[in-house]
Amino acid sequence: GPVPPKAGNSMPQDECLQLEAGNAPHYVLQTTQSRPIAYAKSGFGSKEETPPMTISELFKMAAERKKGKVALGAELPVPPLNKDGTAPASLPLEQWKRWTWDQYY
Repeated sequence: GPVPPKAGNSMPQDECLQLEAGNAPHYVLQTTQSRPIAYAKSGFGSKEETPPMTISELFKMAAERKKGKVALGAELPVPPLNKDGTAPASLPLEQWKRWTWDQYY
């Protein structure tokens, strides 16, 4: 049967995300569609503690707060496959091409 949560691991119901019943979809797929943002009544998931922001606003905040810190890395150039068709071991991270948050933003 289901395993009950361990003591101290459950959240108060008001701090859990509340999806409204009704006709509103839980997700949308088209850029022309929208749905209301779902919030918890209180806690970190509430509108008061975590106000809405766009991806652009989030990237700007990360660039300001983490300027100079690595945001993205890629193993470039991509090494060729081994003779047996398997991927070779990755290079050490120090050898990857890296971009900081302020470069990426």
